Amino acid sequence: MTSKIENIRQQNRQKAGRLGQMQAGIRLFDVTFNNPDFGLLVVEFDRQTSEFTHVSMSCKKLLGYDQGDMIGRKNYEFIHENDIKNTINESENQLLNNQESSGFINHIKKKNGDYVRAEWFSAGGNDFKQVAYAKIKKL
Repeated sequence: MTSKIENIRQQNRQKAGRLGQMQAGIRLFDVTFNNPDFGLLVVEFDRQTSEFTHVSMSCKKLLGYDQGDMIGRKNYEFIHENDIKNTINESENQLLNNQESSGFINHIKKKNGDYVRAEWFSAGGNDFKQVAYAKIKKL
């Protein structure tokens, strides 16, 4: 009987730990996606269509776009034409080889037409959603 009770306690501790991890994930999502002053651009895009599905509120401060200006549009619409080929190669490498991207650099067009340098970090995955974040630097 004691071992059965101990097993139940252990299972409850494990469930509580998973719940704590989920709550931490929710807080992290809130900080990164719903904070207009966050210093990084965070995006999610569909690998099949190359369309943005989520964009952090920081896009307004960093690039001048409202979230609605970017969501549903192709990520390549915002990349400097000289960087498109390398960006496609990097994306394909991640998708085909399930590899991380760390420090990949391209240039993103701001709403006013200027370009900024974006240093991207993301992890590969098995689904068609890609979450990535970029440090943005003025040229």
